[in-house]
Amino acid sequence: MKPTLGRLADWIDSRTGWRSLRTHILDEPIPEGTGWWFTTGSVVLFLLGVQFASGVVLSFYYVPSSTSAYDSVRYVMEQVTFGRIVRGLHVFGASFIVIAAVVHMLRVVVSGSYKKPREVTWISGMLLLLVILAFALTGYLLPWDQRAYWATTVTINIARSGPFGEYVAGVLRGGPALGAPTPPQLPSAAPGARVGGPSDTAADIARCGSLRPRPHPPGCRWRRCGRPRRRLRGRGR
Repeated sequence: MKPTLGRLADWIDSRTGWRSLRTHILDEPIPEGTGWWFTTGSVVLFLLGVQFASGVVLSFYYVPSSTSAYDSVRYVMEQVTFGRIVRGLHVFGASFIVIAAVVHMLRVVVSGSYKKPREVTWISGMLLLLVILAFALTGYLLPWDQRAYWATTVTINIARSGPFGEYVAGVLRGGPALGAPTPPQLPSAAPGARVGGPSDTAADIARCGSLRPRPHPPGCRWRRCGRPRRRLRGRGR
């Protein structure tokens, strides 16, 4: 007889078909010629997962208040077990994910992955890039120290110089001036955006499939070049 968990999994699969969905998502065949440049999207997704997981852990200890935010961050760094490591992953991950997202979007442009039928994937990816940039900027305020305060002040002043500047600055501040409403105001939509954005993009990729790289030209000594290249000829050759 099958183990109890095996029978339970079979029963759930007969009602939901989760195994076929898992196969469609995880066991998708990779087109021939796919190289490391095509893993940049997976790197962004991994870093988003790290940000989400570390952010959830930090949210148990962080107090979104102008009077207690700094002390709660110090408590995480000095008193919580592995708190310094978790916060380090979150802080440095915020920088790495911006770099990875920009590199991924450049790869998409160079390889033409934005073309038909992947326009919606491109649009959702661009929106997700804007969300990543916004959260990387607004999360800077959360420690509520001098550096965070004045950096946020400069950011809000820059936003004020654009169209609808006063309205945008008021939304970012959460009030007439930087104060108690501002720390929880800026990152309040983080969990939903970090889950919804990647999920939408992943669903589009699963529907359209991965882009097949351009075929490697016969006789070319450059691996996965995607197009013919002339060999450089030095003197005496």
